[in-house]
Amino acid sequence: MERLQALIEETSTIVNEIEEEEFARKPLPDKWSKQEILGHLCD
Repeated sequence: MERLQALIEETSTIVNEIEEEEFARKPLPDKWSKQEILGHLCD
């Protein structure tokens, strides 16, 4: 559980450092943004 909590905190720090525009930007129209990828992983 401690390792999982550490990973969650580390991931939160990394995600919070990404500019919102960059996080939502799709590299290509048919590719997923970082935000979409993270959302699907959470689901």
